[in-house]
Amino acid sequence: MKTPAPNILEIETENPAPGRAMALDLFGAPASENQLRTKPPHGARGRGMVWLDYETEEWRCAADDYRDQHGVELQAESRLGGRGNWFRMGG
Repeated sequence: MKTPAPNILEIETENPAPGRAMALDLFGAPASENQLRTKPPHGARGRGMVWLDYETEEWRCAADDYRDQHGVELQAESRLGGRGNWFRMGG
């Protein structure tokens, strides 16, 4: 069974196969695939997107723009090495 969680599209809640370890997040829930990825460096670019580290001035400005456009507060993704989000680059 899959359960939606904030900032995570889906996480597996079923038991892993016998003999396989299950990665857990900070709250003891199974970790999502995104949480098992390493955080890109601040300012990394690719596919028309830029990664901004959480709580930087650039992240705050981009998150404010996102809130203004979509009407919801953006939550930072948790990754190995830190938190942040991919944002579409303005053109």
